[in-house]
Amino acid sequence: MKENRLLIHDLQPGFAQNGNFDEIVEDIGTIKNCIGCFTCWIKTPMECVLKDSYEHLAEKLAACDELTIVSKCTYGGPSAYVKNVLDRSIPYLHPDFVIKNGEMHHKQRFPQHIAMKVIFYGDSLSETEKETAEEWSEAMAVNFDAAAVETTFCRDVMEVCQMLSEQGIPQDTICDEEQKKACLPLNRQEEGTMALISGSPKKKYSTSGQMLEELKSFLSKDQSVTELRFSDNGLAENYLQTLAKAETFVISFPLYVDSIPSHLLRCLTEIETDFAEQSCTKSVYAIINCGFYEGEQAKTAMKMVENWCVRCGFTFRGGLGVGAGGMWHSIKDVPPGHGPKKDYGKHLSELAEKMEQQEDYGCVFTTVNFPRFAYKMAGESGWKQAAKKNGITL
Repeated sequence: MKENRLLIHDLQPGFAQNGNFDEIVEDIGTIKNCIGCFTCWIKTPMECVLKDSYEHLAEKLAACDELTIVSKCTYGGPSAYVKNVLDRSIPYLHPDFVIKNGEMHHKQRFPQHIAMKVIFYGDSLSETEKETAEEWSEAMAVNFDAAAVETTFCRDVMEVCQMLSEQGIPQDTICDEEQKKACLPLNRQEEGTMALISGSPKKKYSTSGQMLEELKSFLSKDQSVTELRFSDNGLAENYLQTLAKAETFVISFPLYVDSIPSHLLRCLTEIETDFAEQSCTKSVYAIINCGFYEGEQAKTAMKMVENWCVRCGFTFRGGLGVGAGGMWHSIKDVPPGHGPKKDYGKHLSELAEKMEQQEDYGCVFTTVNFPRFAYKMAGESGWKQAAKKNGITL
């Protein structure tokens, strides 16, 4: 029986038009970023609510036996477009939880185990970026319950073409060089200013935003703070100038498919374009919340933030990875340092102190003071109740 082969790539549309693939997902300019609404689980299973020609990605994954991903390596992970596709593919999984290798992951909807090939390209990749990319590929394969994953690195698109030539990809089909925009002159940095950046796609009720609010309670009253929200595909007007004034960036975001959400990734690459050649000294900290129980699952994303800092010329000071982020809305009135937030509050207080001194914190991972089995049961019950209201049985 012939295997069904799916290709996801970020090269020029038509790159693999004559290739030996049954289905091709490429950038046609219409994709919207995942908004974290979970409608694809509790209201329209397997179908995304965003109607942009990418709403049936889960069905494409369900139909394939072999998945090939071709992507520019971006800070040790996929490009914003490829990450966008993967973020939007989450309904391929079931919202219920299972424990694999001692960690919480989503249950599989389908019996097949997809064989995955990930081909990264980039002509100046550091060894750290390559190691991070391999870790991300492995983590993604676990979450998607893949049979195996093979990760390869190429210097450029031509080498990608050569690698895929046995599959019928014409070697003279390459993408255009990226157009680099001129960097804007940036405002002078203001001593002591801290930019608190929410990287959640949600406009309100986000765990990322709530954690920044909780962080503020540990900052001294005279700490100068600017609050920004990166919720769209690109920076809002004047954000670059606002960021230029800050000495410290604190980026809080949710873990999406083991890495940085695609919309935030686009914002970070935009910052890199404008800051990398302007010798701006910044201290950067990250707060990453994970829907799974274990905060350690944010390790790879934390490394991506560090790799981004290297590209920008910033100093990565560390951060806090927090598990059980799905619980935050129900415990929003519990102050950090108490009840299920006991350990989290201790770490957040220590992190705030390091931030104000612009000192290294390291990478610390924590979770709620609440049993994993109980978090699993509560989460699954919540999904079922939400789905039932929409006439859906999970």
